[in-house]
Amino acid sequence: MFVNSGEVQLSVGRLSNTLDKGAVVALRPGAETIRFQALSEQSDVLVFSIKSMLGLTMRRPDEPAIQELPEPSLNAFAFGACFGLAQAIPPSTPRVERELQDAADAVARSLLKQWVMPQDDHADLRGEALRFIRVHAIDQALTPGKVAAEFGVSERKLQAVFQQSDETVVRIIRRSRAELASILLDDDPTCDPAVAATRSGFTSAKFMRAALGERDGDERPPHPLVAISD
Repeated sequence: MFVNSGEVQLSVGRLSNTLDKGAVVALRPGAETIRFQALSEQSDVLVFSIKSMLGLTMRRPDEPAIQELPEPSLNAFAFGACFGLAQAIPPSTPRVERELQDAADAVARSLLKQWVMPQDDHADLRGEALRFIRVHAIDQALTPGKVAAEFGVSERKLQAVFQQSDETVVRIIRRSRAELASILLDDDPTCDPAVAATRSGFTSAKFMRAALGERDGDERPPHPLVAISD
């Protein structure tokens, strides 16, 4: 949600924020009823709603219902992109519809990546790294080395933090991708496995299937995968 002008009070459940011109916030999917109250004579608000894999990771109830996004340059760019998308005529073909969806998803990702930002003091390196991995797991190029570099620590130090709880960074990345794949397949059981794999960060449906089985363990069998024939 973008506040283009004026001042508004945004309330979600018991949480309430006063937002001035230029403020941008992400709202947790599935949160309580959203309420707006204009606090100035004229207030313009743009609401950008899209079903995005990255946005789906915000579903957890422990995430704040309102998350302020602090980067003004990204926010200003995204506002222009969202306004342009809102004015676009309806797509004439499925191919164009997919391309518009990809464009909208890219804008959403640029915004939602602000949702988790490394802290300077790294008081809880493991917690911050876990959140960072959850947000960036859809990037097929994500590696333990890249996670460590994001936090300005060595890969060895990062691995040692996770080894204290008998975990590895690679396994956390794989589990996060499996969680995204499970959400995607639950929402659309007819989704092509290859598409589900790519959208959740895997390089193939085979690797996704193995990760789903590892994640589920003995709790339940791996999620059924339904292939779509031409």
